[in-house]
Amino acid sequence: MPPTAPPTTPPRPPTTPPITPPIPPISPPIGSSNPSPEIVFSSFLSSFLKFFMIKILYD
Repeated sequence: MPPTAPPTTPPRPPTTPPITPPIPPISPPIGSSNPSPEIVFSSFLSSFLKFFMIKILYD
């Protein structure tokens, strides 16, 4: 019986940790230089789109 209980408990903890780690890395990149090129590119694209929209609206 003991050997069956241990294997069932370990798998559960690993499932929760992976869900939390991804959240922290998302906020640091914004303040950091540019660890994640994807976030930098998305932010650049959004700012460029905003500028483009303003140019069209005010033109």
